[in-house]
Amino acid sequence: MILLLVGAVLCSIELFLPTAFVAFMMGISALLVGIIALVIHQFYLQAILCSGFPSA
Repeated sequence: MILLLVGAVLCSIELFLPTAFVAFMMGISALLVGIIALVIHQFYLQAILCSGFPSA
């Protein structure tokens, strides 16, 4: 649930402070991991996903 909130905050920060989509992409990855975290409750898989999504 925290990752969903963090993702929403990072995406909204990009609206006010354009930083070449860095915060937006990190926000999207946090939202994706937050959605997946509702189904997968294993922390190490969430950490792997969180580190993998921004680079995709």
